[in-house]
Amino acid sequence: MNYIKFYKKETNKDYNTREYSIHHIDEDRENNSIENLVMLPKRLHNKYHFLKNCSGGNTLTINPKIVSILESGCGYNTFAINAMEKFLKCWQECNEWCDYKHYLLGEIPNIHHLTTEE
Repeated sequence: MNYIKFYKKETNKDYNTREYSIHHIDEDRENNSIENLVMLPKRLHNKYHFLKNCSGGNTLTINPKIVSILESGCGYNTFAINAMEKFLKCWQECNEWCDYKHYLLGEIPNIHHLTTEE
């Protein structure tokens, strides 16, 4: 299945594939349901995967223990805490693009005012 064409058809939005790429939310490239796909700017998509690997994260689900570690800073080295903080910020930006997809699908308003228009 060409999931880029599928995504464009479902959202009724044409994307410049040089600037955007499809992310599989559950990281299963066989799961091409619209619920599992989100179009991200390539720089954000690359940043997400890089930071996920640096922070030890494995999904877009945030473990409450990570949040408490960031808040307390107890016993963890600065590099690990910084990597987790950067990953969480990136994760939040990815979620804004998920919201944008839901806007394009007519499910919610454009609450973050994102657009792919130049």
